[in-house]
Amino acid sequence: MSPLSAVLRTLCAVGMLAAATASGQTAAAPELLTRSLTQHESHVIAADGKTVSTYRFATQVLHAKAVEGMKQTTLNVSRSAQALEVLEAYTRKADGRRVQVPKSSWQVRTEAGQGKNAPIFSDFNSTTLVYPDVSVGDTVVLAYKLSTHEPLFPGKVSLSSSFPRVNAYDDVRVTVDAPASMVMQLAAIDMQESVLVKGTGTGARKLTTWTLQNKNPQPQTRQNWSVFDVESEPGFMLSSFDSWADIARSYVARATPKAAVTPRIKQLASELTQGKTALREQVQALHGWVATKVNYAGNCVGIGAVVPRDLSVAAWQRCGWTAPRHSSGQPAPSSA
Repeated sequence: MSPLSAVLRTLCAVGMLAAATASGQTAAAPELLTRSLTQHESHVIAADGKTVSTYRFATQVLHAKAVEGMKQTTLNVSRSAQALEVLEAYTRKADGRRVQVPKSSWQVRTEAGQGKNAPIFSDFNSTTLVYPDVSVGDTVVLAYKLSTHEPLFPGKVSLSSSFPRVNAYDDVRVTVDAPASMVMQLAAIDMQESVLVKGTGTGARKLTTWTLQNKNPQPQTRQNWSVFDVESEPGFMLSSFDSWADIARSYVARATPKAAVTPRIKQLASELTQGKTALREQVQALHGWVATKVNYAGNCVGIGAVVPRDLSVAAWQRCGWTAPRHSSGQPAPSSA
């Protein structure tokens, strides 16, 4: 966290305290519906950005209002870029008994194309685990492993988590195991940090661990949430991008091949700009066609969140999102 951010946060806190004192109001302690007894994350990062993340949660139900919500949890993964493995899921009763979540109760939803066709909008699988016996005083336990075998950007990784002060956390631990030679931007807000380097040379690994406890949650006094400061709550942020320009370069490397001008695209551009000699007129004609003919359709197929669809999809199936709509018109002036 930057010194300026620290100063602004301090001034904000002082201002809120002064306002509360002046009005004679004291914020009540938050009503706790659940308590996080354990929240552990472990991220093992390879040099190419592939990551194996293991999560473990143990959450105690404190109030009847939370029972229904704690009876199930849903995990979403892209089946073309990730793999999910549920390690354990059970309810620990107040008397210590374990009630396992049977696989027969798992609800799995798969996004797929028609027939044997590949999905065009989303390839996400959602797995909902239904806990059969949850009551006040019980603890819901979940552990799973998420393996990302195709990063959004090759050789790059970005991770983050936040732990709001209004929630109760008894034991939070985040461990990041990455190559010591990997350029990494790290930031932890109100968490304890320790660093250990194992090995030497090209095989050296850097282990960074952050821990946190918040057994006595703080009341939330803020009412205006029009702007959210990511550094206002405890948590961590990690990125192997070294600058904003690095992000742009990584995106261009992924997106540029999708803007390749095919003979069919060149013919379409020529037809749309026929009789128009000025560059501005050509651009207006192409933009008008894209704006009125290509409908918005998000792409959540694997790395589709950052890699545009092929121009053929955007042009002939008349669907795309910001990047393919842009790239469908991008080469036209030179191909008209």
